Amino acid sequence: MMKKITLLVLLLLSLSSFAQLSENSKMYLITCEVGDEIYTQFGHSALRVVDPVMGQDITFNWGVFDIPDDEVDFMYKFAKATLPYKMDVSTTNEFVFPYYKYEKREVRQQELNLTLDQKNKIWKLLEENALPENKYYKYDFFFDNCATRIRDIFDKALGDELIWAKHAEADKYTFREMIDVGFQSHPWLDFGIDIVLGYKIDKKVSNANLMFNPFYMEEIFEASQIKTPQGVQNLVLSDEIIAPGISRTEDSGIWFTPIIFSALILIVTLILAFLQLEVLLKIWTSLLLFLTGVLGIVLFFMWFQTEHVATKGNLNLLWANPLWLILMILIWVKKWQAKLASTYLYLSLGMLALVLFFLMLPQEFHAASRVFIINWAVVFYFFYRNQIMKEKSDHKS
Repeated sequence: MMKKITLLVLLLLSLSSFAQLSENSKMYLITCEVGDEIYTQFGHSALRVVDPVMGQDITFNWGVFDIPDDEVDFMYKFAKATLPYKMDVSTTNEFVFPYYKYEKREVRQQELNLTLDQKNKIWKLLEENALPENKYYKYDFFFDNCATRIRDIFDKALGDELIWAKHAEADKYTFREMIDVGFQSHPWLDFGIDIVLGYKIDKKVSNANLMFNPFYMEEIFEASQIKTPQGVQNLVLSDEIIAPGISRTEDSGIWFTPIIFSALILIVTLILAFLQLEVLLKIWTSLLLFLTGVLGIVLFFMWFQTEHVATKGNLNLLWANPLWLILMILIWVKKWQAKLASTYLYLSLGMLALVLFFLMLPQEFHAASRVFIINWAVVFYFFYRNQIMKEKSDHKS
């Protein structure tokens, strides 16, 4: 422990004492492959600086946060997006081997073709960012993360000296579609994330925003160019694997997916409605109203009570609504059924319209969500039709 503390003190002293890098210094973009844990599915980025004259080999990492002692407080801050992330400075050996080598996650580095002046411009920004008053930041998965922090530093330090290559997939996919690809081996997680994200991520990802993904940024760095006294040259001099890893399969092996789950719910609803099992259908509907009502509370919280940009403007509240918890009670109150008849019809038509015109909406719905919407159209139409038939029967009698 004392050895680590001494090393850290020397590291901080080196950051504050040396204003300039030497001619022998090198910079590398580090890219870490995915792991087995869910939160590693998009990999990780860091920046490595090696200077033998200064006697240092350090890595700047923007993917670190302090875990509060209170787990409830930690989860609450994480959900609200108020948990501060920070830039961490460590030796490259400490960054790579205790974690990535143990997890068998491949770590690659690209040596960057920079002049001494360009390296020192970047170094100065890294020094400033490492200061206690600057190292903390508000993490955002899409717009401010471990990769975008590196992109922004290069933009600020190098300006038009850096010629970013345009990736072939820039302006081609939305953030949501990229999430779907990233979590294709975790269908239930993909479904859950899809539900809590609003329409703000249903826009084509620009070349700059594409670099929120470490792997896309690695590819863009590889194809980019830099202006030097010798002319325009490739940004990347060489690349190598500094820690080998194992390949992960993308086959989830899960057959009971969200779309199958939602389809089974719809089948049960259709059977109960077709057989006109009113009491059983009410019990079944009450259960669904309760579950989606609770989900609606979560979506409402993520929209209005957190600082997550991506969870704002979530149209999934149209079918998973907190008001369903009130309706869950009202469907059992006999005197309210006549008053609710027109409401049932409007709800049924509204759900049907969502399915028919979803392509015109600013937000894309998960396939399983569309099945849930169809289910609500069937349920509400049954309640409307059932009430109308009762009123006709009462009128005749």
